[in-house]
Amino acid sequence: LLVMSLGMSWGASPRMSAAGPLAVVLAGAALFSLWVGVDPVLARFGGQTVADPGRPPIWADTGRLIREHPWLGTGWGTFPLAYPAVQTAHLGRRVSHAHNDYLEHAAELGVPGALLLWSGIVYLFIRTVRAGLQPGARRERPWLWGCAASLTAILLHSLTDFNLYLPANALVFCLVLGMAYALTRDSAEGLELEVGV
Repeated sequence: LLVMSLGMSWGASPRMSAAGPLAVVLAGAALFSLWVGVDPVLARFGGQTVADPGRPPIWADTGRLIREHPWLGTGWGTFPLAYPAVQTAHLGRRVSHAHNDYLEHAAELGVPGALLLWSGIVYLFIRTVRAGLQPGARRERPWLWGCAASLTAILLHSLTDFNLYLPANALVFCLVLGMAYALTRDSAEGLELEVGV
């Protein structure tokens, strides 16, 4: 947020002023990954031993669970109870989560329920990015880009873990969504007043 705020105060066009901080953040992430190394990340997500096949087999099993209950799902919070019926990996061990929030929501809520949930979140994310690019939202721009960056991090993390099933992460996600909604609503109202609608 600090890097984005500094970049937004440079006074360039919205697209150019976002490019500098984004480049700094991406370069920082690249340097951090070089420092940590790729091996720990691959070991964490790919399985460390032959006996631990990792996440992809759980995702495949969850896909089978979704195909068996496509419309209504198995029910919110029932993944650990429903998963053993399709479990082919980690046999003899209890699998509590799909390690992918999108798949787990589709398994529990059904495809229509998951689409309804995630389409609202994606719509708000797109609205936040668009509001951050508008020239009239100069004062709110650092906050909009902070919200967009936070949502991006959480949404990417949700591809490989169950972070939205952890109360602390879910709370932060809801707070950022609420802040993004308030900022985009205010900026939309301000633009309507300027245009005279």
